[in-house]
Amino acid sequence: GAFDKVAISGDWFEVYRIDDEIYAIYEPGQFEEVISFSIVGNDFALMFDTGLGIGNMRNVVDQLTDLDIVVLNSHTHYDHIGTSQSDESESGCDNGIASVGENAADAQVVDV
Repeated sequence: GAFDKVAISGDWFEVYRIDDEIYAIYEPGQFEEVISFSIVGNDFALMFDTGLGIGNMRNVVDQLTDLDIVVLNSHTHYDHIGTSQSDESESGCDNGIASVGENAADAQVVDV
């Protein structure tokens, strides 16, 4: 493929390095073949979308960085917010959800 595959533990996700600190987290085991992204910065890692919520996304991201994780969902379809909707005991995630109305100016971060 065009991108380097990153070795991770687990069998639900495949991870590909898009750039130095940008990763595509792919869920090939479902017909929609969902892709979420992790962008690792200097102070925190941005998780752009959180997939279906079937596999342990937090475990995958923890293998990519030790930084705190901030979640930004592109929109609220189930295949983009799956892990965001899970509670800590189910997914291992303790994060916020970006809640955006029809106007991007309505955006707010909500703790869950």
